[in-house]
Amino acid sequence: MRWNPHLPLRTRILLTLRLHFLLLLFRLFTLTDHASKYAHQLEVSYPSLSLSGAGDGERGERLRALWYEASDAEREWEGSASDLMASLLAKVGSPRPSPTGPPWKEGEEVKPKPVHINFHGSGFLFPALGSNHLFCTLLARQTGAIVLDCDYRKSPRGGQFPVAYEDARAALAFVLRNEEGRFDLRRVTVSGFSAGGALALALVGCLRGEWEGTVRGVQAFYPPTDCSVPFSKKPAPPPGPDGPLPRGDLELMRQAYLGDWPWEKTADPRLSSSFCEAGRFPGEGRTLLLSVEYDWLDAECRELGEKLRLAGREPVLRWEKGVGHGFDVFCREGTGESALRDEAYRLLVEVVRRAQEL
Repeated sequence: MRWNPHLPLRTRILLTLRLHFLLLLFRLFTLTDHASKYAHQLEVSYPSLSLSGAGDGERGERLRALWYEASDAEREWEGSASDLMASLLAKVGSPRPSPTGPPWKEGEEVKPKPVHINFHGSGFLFPALGSNHLFCTLLARQTGAIVLDCDYRKSPRGGQFPVAYEDARAALAFVLRNEEGRFDLRRVTVSGFSAGGALALALVGCLRGEWEGTVRGVQAFYPPTDCSVPFSKKPAPPPGPDGPLPRGDLELMRQAYLGDWPWEKTADPRLSSSFCEAGRFPGEGRTLLLSVEYDWLDAECRELGEKLRLAGREPVLRWEKGVGHGFDVFCREGTGESALRDEAYRLLVEVVRRAQEL
């Protein structure tokens, strides 16, 4: 684990201890990794990249992605996220086939489909691949797109910035290579939640050269958009029933991801999408930013939205009152929060559909 050398040794030791304590708590309370709960989804893998310029660089370890593809019957389903959750819960405990092969028959005609790449939330720290299972399933059914829920390396063992950004680029490179011809490359969209939202925005905001224009839409839920500002200097959100999250823990995640990256270079657009050029983001209602009231990241997300609005990008901006960070993932069914989640997911699906239209 590498920390910024300007931090005192005692501070670095305390940060390391706290970091491993948070990881232990996460593993105790989740008991198993999220992806293993949904083993009926096909797992695919793609190589991480050490990027050089705008193209592919040296290939490294392989990363996981969950592949969601709805059947013809499932694509006729138009219920809410709550309806889908009830259906999924009804199947809990029933046998689930292992991902022994792809969701297509060998030798069948290839019909390219729109493709959507999602990056889960993690604080750049927690192994939470599969935590967006409900959203990915819903999106696959209601758009007919192939949805890839993509993993990325995290601190402390996976490495610090810019490895997660490089892995997001690797996921897009996997899609653009389109080795089996199953992706309609005219209709590629990207989304992310929390840290994954930061990756989605940075990925799209930094596309250059032959990659420019390859992503038609981007959607981000409660993303950090400015990592150049420590949490001690961010506007404090109002107190809520379950939050906001402790400022010290959030700053720990920020420092863990930055590692020994120079503090004076944190305005890097790969790290902070607030520093991306507004014109790089898809216009005409194809960019969605959602922020929440009880969140330290609310103000900066809304500022990015205003920047895009003033630049004429026509972003879809949504602010959820009375809920905190990750409300859609952790809410209980049948509550006001689950109703807000249903509406937020409905809007996200609508924006993805718009972006994938030809």
